[in-house]
Amino acid sequence: MTLTLKAASKAFAAVILAPVAIAGFALFLAVWFVMTITFVGPLVQYCCNQRDRKLLDRSRLCERVPDLQFIRIPHGNNCAGFDLAVRFTRSTTSTTLPPVCIPNGLGASMTTISQLHEELVKRGHTVLSYDRLGVGLSDRNTTGVSPTADDVVKDMEFVLSSVLPPTTKWLVVGPSMGSIVGQYFVATYPNRVVAFLNMDGFPYPFCRRRAKFVLAGLIYKAYAAIIWTGVMRPFISMGIQSWRSRLQSAAFSIDVVRAETNQANFFRNLAHEMITMIDLADKVNAAWGSQSCLELSPADLHTLAHTKPSAVGDVRDDGEWVPIDDSAITDQLIPNYGTIEPAETAQAIASLLARQPQSQLAKTWQTLHVDVMSGRNFDYAGASMFIDDEMKDWYAAEHTIHALLAARGCRTVFPTKAHSDMFAMVQCIADHVDKLSGAIDV
Repeated sequence: MTLTLKAASKAFAAVILAPVAIAGFALFLAVWFVMTITFVGPLVQYCCNQRDRKLLDRSRLCERVPDLQFIRIPHGNNCAGFDLAVRFTRSTTSTTLPPVCIPNGLGASMTTISQLHEELVKRGHTVLSYDRLGVGLSDRNTTGVSPTADDVVKDMEFVLSSVLPPTTKWLVVGPSMGSIVGQYFVATYPNRVVAFLNMDGFPYPFCRRRAKFVLAGLIYKAYAAIIWTGVMRPFISMGIQSWRSRLQSAAFSIDVVRAETNQANFFRNLAHEMITMIDLADKVNAAWGSQSCLELSPADLHTLAHTKPSAVGDVRDDGEWVPIDDSAITDQLIPNYGTIEPAETAQAIASLLARQPQSQLAKTWQTLHVDVMSGRNFDYAGASMFIDDEMKDWYAAEHTIHALLAARGCRTVFPTKAHSDMFAMVQCIADHVDKLSGAIDV
């Protein structure tokens, strides 16, 4: 009944808001047309771009951020001959904790996760964050070709080996798309990772939704095509400003983040990253083999999707973790909240592994320490385009198997947090990294 009322209220809101949305879009087109034909918009964009170039000047950035460097990728990768921006900060207090690598989410740069980078450094971790080709401070992708999944992990391996010996084992923090990058890195370089934090990672089965992601890529290309008119800048700048508390850090001001985002390259590269993400999803799906969520029987998928997490809670504005009585919020988590005990699911996973050939990735995963942070609030703009009930089940099933298949695993659910909210929980994420690191004997 509750779900029916929610659906009805959403439908009613859509009917009421549709005329407002149409009127708003018409107003946007009118403003765009006037600003373009009068050259006011292009002139403003040109002047702002001159300031942006100064903010993004590499020599100035390196003076301000001493641990920022640019590493040239060698011949053999799609981005051979291009420089990737790398921020590598050595711990000055600990030599026993594994170094942390953060492969970012879709289109996200080191500037957007700089707060997390700096918090982990304060806690004694050695931390590396970097920008993939075309992203953030790295060179633009001028090849016209989206990097493949193999390109991405080769680049990641080269960057890691450039700052620490190639025998070093890393703790990988995978936010959103970064979780798929991390999984494929584990599959390709199984001896390079000792622990994995899945930070509300998108499930790799969304390769089944490739048409929608390709469509999103085309929309981003359209944004890139009109950004020279200046009409996008006020909206982008207001959006960035509203996230000031999440994005500004000691190393990178909000102006630097705004300058990155107001470039045509930002949107053009988002389209490339969509294609790269689909390839990563395909490769990770293949790497999991019989243990892939797409290969599970309906019964096994149901069991994994409805398994109780290790903990349910929320993070207050002051960063403090607060447990939640899961019985009070079950309605928010249906259809992918658990009524099945983890011990029962562990038996189901053992049975699954016994009756099917184990993939190499599944074998490697059983040697890792893994934590999973799952945001379960899908009531936000854009979610309905990609995340239906089947996708929610894949989300929950993948996050469950990540935790229960590991040598030591834990899954924490945040029922009130949307996907974008998860990355603002810097203290909580750092707590999870601390917990993982503390359990590892380096």
